[in-house]
Amino acid sequence: MKKVFVSGCFDMLHSGHVAFFEEAATHGDLYVGIGSDRTISELKGRRTVNGERERLYMIRSLKVV
Repeated sequence: MKKVFVSGCFDMLHSGHVAFFEEAATHGDLYVGIGSDRTISELKGRRTVNGERERLYMIRSLKVV
């Protein structure tokens, strides 16, 4: 099966993120990368609401990932 990779900040995980993951997973085995707190701060000019460990925990808890 194909490997599908998506990445993003995924801060404040919401239904739009879940729908995105579900759609991506229809194309193969889904792998998700998250931006580090530092990278997001540099790119967006603000701190994340949820730290990278919490964001990773939430994404890993989704069956589709």
